[in-house]
Amino acid sequence: MVKATHDAKLRMTPMDDSESALRRQLQAQPDNDDVRLQAAMHALRRGAYREAHDDVLQACSTRPDALTLVAERLEALRAFQLHAQMRALVHRCPADRVLDVQTLLRGAAALQSAGLTDEALAWAEQAWRVQPRAASVCVQLALLCIEKGQLDRAQSLLTEVCQGAPVVPIAHWALARLEGDNAPRARIERLQRLLHSHANDPQAASFLGFALYRILAARKQHEAAFAVLQRACAAKRSTLRYDEPAQEALVAALAAEPVTPAEASAAPNGVAQPIFIVGMHRSGTSLLERILEGHPQVVAGGEHYRLAAQARLAANHGCADVLGPELLRALRDVDAAALGHAYLAANAWLADGQSYFTDKLPQNFQLIGLIARALPHARVLHLVRDPLDTCASNLGELFGGANAAYSYHPHELARAYARYRRTMAHWHRVLPGFVLDVSYADLVSDPESTMREVFAFCGLEYRPEALDIRARTSPARSASALQVRTPIHAGSIGRGGESAPLREVLSAALQAAGVEA
Repeated sequence: MVKATHDAKLRMTPMDDSESALRRQLQAQPDNDDVRLQAAMHALRRGAYREAHDDVLQACSTRPDALTLVAERLEALRAFQLHAQMRALVHRCPADRVLDVQTLLRGAAALQSAGLTDEALAWAEQAWRVQPRAASVCVQLALLCIEKGQLDRAQSLLTEVCQGAPVVPIAHWALARLEGDNAPRARIERLQRLLHSHANDPQAASFLGFALYRILAARKQHEAAFAVLQRACAAKRSTLRYDEPAQEALVAALAAEPVTPAEASAAPNGVAQPIFIVGMHRSGTSLLERILEGHPQVVAGGEHYRLAAQARLAANHGCADVLGPELLRALRDVDAAALGHAYLAANAWLADGQSYFTDKLPQNFQLIGLIARALPHARVLHLVRDPLDTCASNLGELFGGANAAYSYHPHELARAYARYRRTMAHWHRVLPGFVLDVSYADLVSDPESTMREVFAFCGLEYRPEALDIRARTSPARSASALQVRTPIHAGSIGRGGESAPLREVLSAALQAAGVEA
């Protein structure tokens, strides 16, 4: 996941001694792919994005059938969002040829992070065949089973890990997502003991705390749940770097940046066009994508960073976030049309004959100006959900890695929500009609009327069968992976007000941030 730091930390810097040594070694051994991959990662860290990108492609193009360095190649390709190349690589190096469990797990993790769930599952299954009792294997396989909707198998795998030794905190968290209020009392008591014994390990305390919170919240034990959530959020927040002033600077820079949308002409025949789905995390973006996927002309692209990757490549500027002030400035001089063509080419493998593909990265709301410049035929759908419900759902969710680093403190979360609202108001002012706001409340309470408007905005005929999201068999990768496998319902409206302590804290934080809750 994306690391939440300011892109100034990644500006171009001189080559260090380690990279210089690697470059000298490459001069003597130009076919040494291991050294080239190492050099590429050094180049990426000093901000030489394009150089690093080209090194990775070169290192992954030689001997593509070789199993040596396959995990390293997958990880390097993932770093640049080169998902088509990752897919091609594993088709040349199928999992059943690999016997080393650590290689299989690294490959599965890289493929999962890239949204290649089916390929990742094949690698995890092979690891399980090699070492079926290994806890790390069972957890990786279980997480992929959840994405695939194989929930009974996932629960069985996780239960075995959680009942055994050693303690695997992530397994307890994943199991709690499946159990809800069905968790036995013994599970609650064990989680309480584990939290006490792992109090000095913030990573473990995060997983265990969010696990216990989820169970207690499902049981409507709101006072106890909120107390656990506060400690779990504090543990997670202590592991993250979050540069809030940089985020404020970015919003100001976006507001000051002139936007000149490309003139819309006829869309090129045979080239699938994107439907961007943006908003805050936990605002309903996964549900909307699930519905859109039910249209025969739409394929679900899921949550990825391919647009951000093309922006970095075009600007030759590394950035740890989707966007930062320096990358924004660097993008002024890029050929926006060429960037758009490169983005479409990078997604061509996904389309599979359909006219549209979805790009469901919520943070792409920061890139709407770039989308207007580079992709004039794109459609942008913006999920709008009640601020209290949105923030409550964010605060109660443990995101992967450093993603959504603002979401573990009520006031940081509220200020992030306020910045998001200001940014969207800016796009509506400078790009009138380019973005369609989609009310989450309307989507779940009156899905037919809402989706008629959405499909019309996208230039698509309304299809009533799209509303039956239970018919979908594709993987679901987001934090909503479980919710989007149930029928559309309005049960999440007003959830932010269910817990009095949570409601009071978040309402005060939103009010302080200038947001009416």
